[in-house]
Amino acid sequence: MNMFNPYLQVNNSFFGALETKDISKKKLNICKNCEEYVKLTKHCKQCKCIMPLKVKLKGNHCPLGKHNAFNEATI
Repeated sequence: MNMFNPYLQVNNSFFGALETKDISKKKLNICKNCEEYVKLTKHCKQCKCIMPLKVKLKGNHCPLGKHNAFNEATI
């Protein structure tokens, strides 16, 4: 419980389940090495998502299947 920043509590409950920082970083590294990742805008040409945000939310999938190992382990 974070008593100093109540927005974080609302944020966590609003989005449901957030990925751990470790998994988010690993997913983003996979994206950064993908040919579909646009470095300038940090988005994916396949799903059109802003990847630093997408990788933080559980349940999101890569359209190319590159995050499958993480998604299956966290279901």
